[in-house]
Amino acid sequence: MIDLNQQARDRLTAVSECELFIVPGASHLFEEPGKLEEVERQAARFFLNDL
Repeated sequence: MIDLNQQARDRLTAVSECELFIVPGASHLFEEPGKLEEVERQAARFFLNDL
């Protein structure tokens, strides 16, 4: 699955910045303790342009 996401990221041309962030130890639905919160932190960081 990660490989497919990397391929999709590499093909993006309509965005100026792109980051593929992998949350270590997270499953597909981020059900593990603290993993969804890490997704929230990374998304906020991205949308606030603080890459």
